[in-house]
Amino acid sequence: MLGVSDQAAIVDGLPDGQPRYRLQHRFAFQIHDAGHPHLIRRHGRAPIGWQADPSRHRPDGKRDFA
Repeated sequence: MLGVSDQAAIVDGLPDGQPRYRLQHRFAFQIHDAGHPHLIRRHGRAPIGWQADPSRHRPDGKRDFA
């Protein structure tokens, strides 16, 4: 374990996502693996992501999902 915050425990060295999922569900706490970081503008570590659509952004910069 590399560290713990109010939001997550940071670990390193897990072989893939399955042990992380089990830990998250067992302890009901987020587990972030430094060796498998999330990709910017992607859904988790998926190789595809959401396309930016400026028409769906509000003037205050927050997303408008309605």
